[in-house]
Amino acid sequence: MADIFNARGILEIAVGVEENGESLYAVLERNSVQEPLRRLWCYLKEQEKSHCAAFQAMLDEFQEDDTREFSPGEYSAYFKAIAVNYIITLKLMELKKTELFATDLEAIEFGISIEKESILTYSALQEYLPSKQKKIVGRIIDEEKQHWVSLTQIRTALRKKD
Repeated sequence: MADIFNARGILEIAVGVEENGESLYAVLERNSVQEPLRRLWCYLKEQEKSHCAAFQAMLDEFQEDDTREFSPGEYSAYFKAIAVNYIITLKLMELKKTELFATDLEAIEFGISIEKESILTYSALQEYLPSKQKKIVGRIIDEEKQHWVSLTQIRTALRKKD
């Protein structure tokens, strides 16, 4: 990834994050002993696979002149900030696939943080894309919000059990 500080670079990172999310949720699905959690992880795994395909399709069609800058210098600085945070997220996801979680609640908390990070990142990216791609990213954002809600509801239920 030569220059990650642009929309193309963020899309490439998004593909990686979705691939890692799919892989992480697959590990959580395999290791979960509670059937409701196993179904949730399976659902999230399939959603990540779908998001990855959508971002990859966007990359395949992407033209550098598809992006726009609102004010001079904003584009590069903004994407640099997004990329740095998302690369940290990628590394954390990789680590958690091998390290795993001490409890289901810890796994849910991590999932919530990943979904929130995705919502923020994709919302920021969306502003710089052409209308067609904005709509695709908007649908992905809506799905990420639903993931966040599902995970939050399960966290609430798990906390009540404790």
